[in-house]
Amino acid sequence: GGHVYAKDRNGNVICVDSPTACIQEAVNYLSQFGGGKVHIRSGNYNVYNTINIDVNNITIYGDGLNTVINDYVNNGNLFYISGWWFSVSDLKIHVKTNKTTGDEFNVSGQYGRFSNIYVEMGGLGFNGFYFTSAWSIYLSDIRIYNVTVNNNGIVISNSSDIFISRTTIYNFGNNVGNGTGILIMSTQGVWMTDIDIVSMATGISIVPPSGATAEWIFMKSVATDSCSGTGLYIGGGGSVYGIVGIDIWSSTNNMGIDIENGNGILLIGVRTLNNKTYGIVVNSQYVSIVGALVVGNSRASLGTYEGIKVTASYVTIMNSIIADGIMGFVAQQSLGINIPTPVDYVNIISNIIVGNVNGQLGGLNNLGPNSKVKYNVGAPTSTSGQTTIPTNATSVTVSHGLICAPSKVLVTPLAQPSGSIWVSDITSTQFTINISTAPTANLPIAWYAEC
Repeated sequence: GGHVYAKDRNGNVICVDSPTACIQEAVNYLSQFGGGKVHIRSGNYNVYNTINIDVNNITIYGDGLNTVINDYVNNGNLFYISGWWFSVSDLKIHVKTNKTTGDEFNVSGQYGRFSNIYVEMGGLGFNGFYFTSAWSIYLSDIRIYNVTVNNNGIVISNSSDIFISRTTIYNFGNNVGNGTGILIMSTQGVWMTDIDIVSMATGISIVPPSGATAEWIFMKSVATDSCSGTGLYIGGGGSVYGIVGIDIWSSTNNMGIDIENGNGILLIGVRTLNNKTYGIVVNSQYVSIVGALVVGNSRASLGTYEGIKVTASYVTIMNSIIADGIMGFVAQQSLGINIPTPVDYVNIISNIIVGNVNGQLGGLNNLGPNSKVKYNVGAPTSTSGQTTIPTNATSVTVSHGLICAPSKVLVTPLAQPSGSIWVSDITSTQFTINISTAPTANLPIAWYAEC
């Protein structure tokens, strides 16, 4: 009673009461046969030394939440895995020390799988999973809780083909510090699907350091909520490209999505709702946002932050709803879309932009000649109509209804004019059509105005 044993398949005892709860001894025993399976039965197991899996073809599995490994490894890794063809599943990990370094799973192996693992963290500066020089790793049904202060849920560094699905990373509301749900520093392939990250400092951070590359990252059905920083942050000093996000939810964070680095970034169906500051910031080139829903942001300060702020060229925003005062939200966003600095090749096409506090589109004068702003409901940039210069009058004033002072106004008399016609006094709300000689009968005129 009270002892921990490891036995082989024939019932022979191979270990009693080791600092690794006999898990290391079981792995060492299987290594002489080229690998095998370690079944950790229901119970509580105290581990004081790192479990080192440096051989191939090892499977470790428990009985789900009934198999509890208590991590007493102070400032070190609970598992260090460098072998190939491994599997770890059906375990509950409970950190029992205030460690400031180390990881629950430090992985540099290849062809591995983690599934149905619950990690209850603690301490002040370590990681749930840390992948370095790893390749072809699958994680599914992972729960990482109590990721306090400067801890990270999952870190990917210099690793490729990492697949993460059905994963929850939660901080129980203690989002003080710099902890990140999923931190990607360098990679050549990460796939994330069905991810929920709550109450971290940053939800997902893609930040390769100078000289490193983070490329080919795919996200689908990923939610970040109640983070004290940004839900999705793309930055760093290295190279970032080939990022695709589909159905990204970023809500009640300080900022929804912040793109500060990279190119070849495609966001489809993202939803940034009820964030304290900006919904989306784009400060990097070659970014496309399609089918977004940007509503109820700037909740920290009425009329201060825009739904989308664009400060880079080669950006497309289309088929999106950038609105406020809908879906039960009180209008807070300053502008739907703002372009505060000179840029070019920016396309804002076929969006619904309505209800924002201080207007719908700002900074249009900062757009270069190769930019296109067209077909936006609530923010018209071109329109046409018909007016009349009355008998014996020499002018008529037209309210054009555009969101700008038009740069082009074309007029066409629909009857023989009595003199020369020109346009003057063009403002953000109206323009005047003039005639040199007053007509003796009402003169109908068709007009077209464009920003």
